[in-house]
Amino acid sequence: MKKIIIAAVIAVVAVAGIAAVVLNSKKDSNKKTSSTSHSGTQGSSSSNGSNGSNSEDMNNMDSSNTASGSSSSSSAGTGSTASPAATDKVSIADFAYTPASITVKKGTSVTWTNEDTSQHTVTIDDGTGPHSQPLNKGDTYTYTFSDAGTYKYHCTFHSNMTGTVIVTE
Repeated sequence: MKKIIIAAVIAVVAVAGIAAVVLNSKKDSNKKTSSTSHSGTQGSSSSNGSNGSNSEDMNNMDSSNTASGSSSSSSAGTGSTASPAATDKVSIADFAYTPASITVKKGTSVTWTNEDTSQHTVTIDDGTGPHSQPLNKGDTYTYTFSDAGTYKYHCTFHSNMTGTVIVTE
């Protein structure tokens, strides 16, 4: 009887240990962030902390999506009557960019932060501009706007997600 109790205690301790390792690895993978930076005149990017099979896919992605210094001008307006916010930070939450439209001065670096559990991107509609890799929860993407113009962007995974950056002189 004593041997059965000891075996049961060992089994419980082993299962608890495995559960703790699994929970800690999930917490660690949720804490990892990816920071990608692109400049309108220089294309440098770095990616830290991808999880699972995405790390290989992200390392193999073409990193030549950098701006060449030319501006992308689209017609202004996003269908909203609200004036653009003057900020350099955009939150990605509840399947939306917030604020949806911002105004910055030429040379400003804008940072997007994904706060959703779903992956999102920041992708210029046409021309040269921001083009992020897929962003996991907590990941950030930064792009420096070196030319004045209106830059409309979207999420490649969720076509209803759109935003605009208006760059002034």
